[in-house]
Amino acid sequence: MTAPAKLRLRPFAAALVALFALPASRTILAQRPDSARVGVVSLRVADSLLKPPLSPRAAFLHSLLLPGWAQHRFHRTKATLLFGSVEAMSLFMNVKTRVRLADVRRNARDSIVPPVPPSTRPDTINLAQGVIRSRKQQVEDWTTLLIFNHLLAGADAFVSAHLWDVPAQVGFQPAPGGGVAIVARVRW
Repeated sequence: MTAPAKLRLRPFAAALVALFALPASRTILAQRPDSARVGVVSLRVADSLLKPPLSPRAAFLHSLLLPGWAQHRFHRTKATLLFGSVEAMSLFMNVKTRVRLADVRRNARDSIVPPVPPSTRPDTINLAQGVIRSRKQQVEDWTTLLIFNHLLAGADAFVSAHLWDVPAQVGFQPAPGGGVAIVARVRW
């Protein structure tokens, strides 16, 4: 990886660390209540139980901006890790492929002798054009995965904001005729 590529990743890495270092909500529910106010229910705690931490629109925009952000606010650690790891892997591979594409373009005028019998081979052959096309396609693929991850994280956060207080359990169990069935239990 070249030095400019490393420098471009530093602000992103700092933003990612800062995001996950922030607390999930402003009210820390684990604090001990004031002993002088025994029996008084805090309105902030009661209000936080009635409405989601983010509105559906805000959740969509948060996760569209940075996949996993709204999932972190909803305390969905597995989804946060999934979207965050796909984001990090896609960014890393996108930068790596762009660096490799730049290397191929820089060395495009180099020629090699192909491994064919001397009577049928041309003097030299330039293989760089095929490699350049391949690298461009790889950059497009990683960019598409990045965009898809942002949209999917936003949609997931939007749905999570609507269903944040529905206690649901999804699991697998053996089916009566053999095989496996997906079972969802929702308590109202």
